Formats: sequence, structure tokens, C-alpha cells
Amino acid sequence: MSEKKDDLLTNGLKLAGEVFLLPGASLLADGKVKSGLLHAGAGIAARAVLGGPFFLVAAANSFSMSLTGENLISHLRGTKDPRNTKLEDRVKQDAAEGMELHEIQESVSEDVEDLYLEAQSVSNDDSPPSPKPAT
Repeated sequence: MSEKKDDLLTNGLKLAGEVFLLPGASLLADGKVKSGLLHAGAGIAARAVLGGPFFLVAAANSFSMSLTGENLISHLRGTKDPRNTKLEDRVKQDAAEGMELHEIQESVSEDVEDLYLEAQSVSNDDSPPSPKPAT
């Protein structure tokens, strides 16, 4: 119960920071400096050019990303990034939707393969260039 109260208080403070301070406040509080600063810049620019309501859109997007890891567009479209869903929750949801065990296993396996290939490409991009062979 205490953990829920702490989450509620933390989320309330994040929301207040987004609305009353600047967009990106919740991301900055989470330690996501780059994303927080981008949202702050977007919110300030939106307010200056387009007006207050667009400032609130930037704030809402930042708050959404802080709480769920997903932006507003993915929430509006109903699409979820499998990386942001716990495996247990995903299996329960798929089973509740009537998927067979082999279908769930195939779906999870495909996502694991995609994440593996993505991780491989990132690690290959970060590795230093290999030395040229001696002639």
C-alpha cells in the first residue's frame, strides 16, 4: 500500500512539473536528460510559435514516456513496443485473447530474434574499427 502511495505522490509531482515548470520535467527527474531537454525545447518552441495547448501536448508526451516508456502516438494508435511489456503480462494477454501456446511461443521468439539482431547491430556499431592486416 505504501508503495502505491509513493508512486502516486511521485507521479503527481512529475505531472505538476510538466504543467507548471516545463515539459520534460518528469523525464529529467527520471535521469533521462537528453529526452527531457528535447521535450523542454519542443514545449517552449511550441508555446512561442503555436500557443499554450501545444505546450501541453509536449508535456503530456513527456509524462507518458516517463510513466510508460511510450509516446502519445503509440497510445493513441494502440500499438505497444514489445520491449516495454513484461513477458508475463504479454503471455496472459495473448492467452486471454484466445491464442494457442505455439502461437504465443512463435510471437515471443520473433520478438527475441528482432531484439537480438538489434543488439548485435548496436554492438557492432560501437566496436572500434579492426586493425588493418599487415602487408
